[in-house]
Amino acid sequence: MKQKDDATLSLFGDELPASDLQDTDAPIEVTTPSPIDLAPTKPRTNSPWAAVIASQQKVKPHVMLVITKGEAGGAQSHVLALCEALVTQVRCTVVIGGPDAPSWLGDQLKGLGVQVLALPALQETLLPWRVWPALQDLIELIDTHAPDVVHAHSAMAGLVARMTRAHLDVPVLYTVHGFGFKPQVPWIRRQMASLAERALARWTTQMVCVSQHERELAYQLPIAHERVHVIPNGIAHLKAPLETTWHGIPHLIMVARMKSPKRHDLLLHALVQVRDKLGNELPVTFVGDGPLRTQYVQLAEQLGLQKVTWAGEVTHVAPLLAQHDVFVLLSDHEGMPITVLEAMRAGLMIVASDLPGIREQVIAGQEALLVTNSADAIAEQLIRLAQEPYLRKRLGKAAQQAFESAFTVERMAQRVLFLYQQCIEESEADKLARNANPLFDKDFSTASQIGSKLVSATVRRRDALQSWALWGAWLAIPSWIASQLLQDAGVVTYQFGLTLLWCVLPYAVAAHLLM
Repeated sequence: MKQKDDATLSLFGDELPASDLQDTDAPIEVTTPSPIDLAPTKPRTNSPWAAVIASQQKVKPHVMLVITKGEAGGAQSHVLALCEALVTQVRCTVVIGGPDAPSWLGDQLKGLGVQVLALPALQETLLPWRVWPALQDLIELIDTHAPDVVHAHSAMAGLVARMTRAHLDVPVLYTVHGFGFKPQVPWIRRQMASLAERALARWTTQMVCVSQHERELAYQLPIAHERVHVIPNGIAHLKAPLETTWHGIPHLIMVARMKSPKRHDLLLHALVQVRDKLGNELPVTFVGDGPLRTQYVQLAEQLGLQKVTWAGEVTHVAPLLAQHDVFVLLSDHEGMPITVLEAMRAGLMIVASDLPGIREQVIAGQEALLVTNSADAIAEQLIRLAQEPYLRKRLGKAAQQAFESAFTVERMAQRVLFLYQQCIEESEADKLARNANPLFDKDFSTASQIGSKLVSATVRRRDALQSWALWGAWLAIPSWIASQLLQDAGVVTYQFGLTLLWCVLPYAVAAHLLM
């Protein structure tokens, strides 16, 4: 046995003097161990080190995150920030829908070493013949990769992921980035979204809302309130602080997808009023792309605006924010926009639509200026900021302090991690209960029959109505398409087309009202 010259480490890492050790010159008695001594022994569970050893031997939970599209956007930035914050605590697999590959989100995640899977069949459509292939493909991915939890983001991913619960026994956590049945949404879309969410509530293990307002909407659904949680969005700190550039004439920037519900057109019309009032045009940079970009470019030309920059998609927006003075976000409805948090982190003055989710991010008049969606109201605040430069700095600094206190990614990630653990524990407890109860034994031939008899008639009736209402909403879409095609072909009149459409809608609405 080799010993240190002056000291030796004890079992617990303490150094013992050499004098305290056994004399190496003394004879050593060698004994043969008995069979009892050689028998394997169980680890001591009452040892103070047992909990430490057990925690070190724990396997990281495997979470499969599912999102509808990989283009740059708020939900995608949320998923990226979550994976980056939990990369050492959770094994993440991200499933990205849509035909676009590679995608912005996929490229960012691969840079972190996160496994990325494609699900081309998952698209933004409620047509049954499009939803069904996406459901089958996602079930196959879950079977193959065996995650402990499925975490869905965005509406269509949430729909398909929760439908897998009818076939698989994997808990599904759903983060709502904005419900589709808000009052601002068109009536048809609002009713369809409400029907879908009601039908899917039974398969939602846990639901995360990014704002209190979204949780109030969730309380309208048939889901237990204790399963609905509010976890505000969070973003990471910048790795290195950026030097902010201040201008005498405020430089504006709007970071948003050029599609509904964003309102770039309101800002363009407001800039015309500011130019007419001050005699100077305020420079503005639009970051983002989308189907309405061509329309907005043409509008800017028609209005005679000369200081408009169309930056397109930008991977790292923080350096660009630091070159501007005022961040603008105008929208018809929002959940809790990530871009507002990025502006708060940068210390920019914020002008945004007066919406419930944004009011939970900033205090109007103290940390930002919130406006109604009218060109007159927006122009009034922009003129005020141009005339009061100190106000821009004061409110921007206050918004930055609000970000530091409440909207960091660490706060968000730890709360989500707790829900992952809760989902896994509940799933394991359910499996143990099923194994202990013969009624749920897979080999028990009459289990399904007995289970169906135990379900109350009220629950069965509600589920049936939800299913019929959802199918009715789906049938409204092909009925409308068919009526349009027949009208375009000159086969039927406009009135007949409306009759065809309204033959499908009434029973879906009636089923919805009966629930």
